[in-house]
Amino acid sequence: MGRARFVQSIVLVAVAAIALSGCSLFKGDEDDSCDATPTSPCPPPIPLTDALSQGFDSLMQQSDMSGGACSFSVRRRNSVVLERGGGRFPSGALADADSVYRIASLTKPITTATVLMLEQQGRLRRLDSASLYLPGLNPRLTIDELVRHAPGLPNYVETSEYAQFRTIPISASELLNVVTRLPWDGLYRNSYSNTHYVLLGAVIARVTGTPYETFVTEQVFRRLAMSRSSFGMPLESPSQPRIQTHPAWAYSAGAVISTARDLAQFDQALLSGSLGFAALDTFSNGGPFNSAGWYVDRSRNELSFWHNGLLDGYSGFNAVFPSDQASVVVLCNVESTSRLEDFVLRSPAGVRATMLRYP
Repeated sequence: MGRARFVQSIVLVAVAAIALSGCSLFKGDEDDSCDATPTSPCPPPIPLTDALSQGFDSLMQQSDMSGGACSFSVRRRNSVVLERGGGRFPSGALADADSVYRIASLTKPITTATVLMLEQQGRLRRLDSASLYLPGLNPRLTIDELVRHAPGLPNYVETSEYAQFRTIPISASELLNVVTRLPWDGLYRNSYSNTHYVLLGAVIARVTGTPYETFVTEQVFRRLAMSRSSFGMPLESPSQPRIQTHPAWAYSAGAVISTARDLAQFDQALLSGSLGFAALDTFSNGGPFNSAGWYVDRSRNELSFWHNGLLDGYSGFNAVFPSDQASVVVLCNVESTSRLEDFVLRSPAGVRATMLRYP
């Protein structure tokens, strides 16, 4: 009887030690990086900011990021988790969260947000035919279909005109003529096309009676204190010299220049509903894009939205997560969108996976 009590005491002590260590007794529940014993418990996890910062450092050490500069923002519930930069620009300047980049197609969610604001003000409806505002356009095309890339219109950036003239200015009306001349056979392909967003920019200009760029600057950038966002060219160049597309050719499909910090401001406004329209996760999510202009993702059993951007030596990735009102922005002056997508969304050691380990 005395021996049984002695053994029972040893077991209880061991169980208590394991419990205090924070590690599970059950195989498969424990942290793979921790081989704890009662005398060598698991070390406490490093703070989330340190874990994310280490991941960003690893990103910058990848061979395809060599010589580049990137900026990184992570926010949750409108609070900054981490904002920083890595690498240098060709000028020698260090990157930080306020460094300015061409954000390319990360412009598209900004364009869609502007459309949604106009709808909230009663100035248009997403189910309207775009031809109500752009006479001569196929009347079947609705604004919402353009937002979701449902038609699959021919992509104007694949035309000879774009290839030949993209480095010189073009007026908005001339660009509209370029895209409206492209043939469409009436078949819906659910295919990504920059043409859709040039048409949306033209709709915004027609509805407001104001140039697209002016209206977005006044109603989005100034409203959200996105003080370093504009339409133009950043002072810093990409890591590898490239022919630079004139912003007028990118227009409402990709002309914005911005910072990781400014885009995080925009993301958090979307998540909080402060722009006046419904939350992102309430829009139609049936296809690859939702009616707010974002790719729809359901990995890790959660609904999230993302967009990438690639133009002339710049790349970016932007993701928002309604479940905890989190946002992640990465902007770089190297072309590596697949690397950024993996870093933020896909890798089991990536940004989102790391965030989910911290409540």
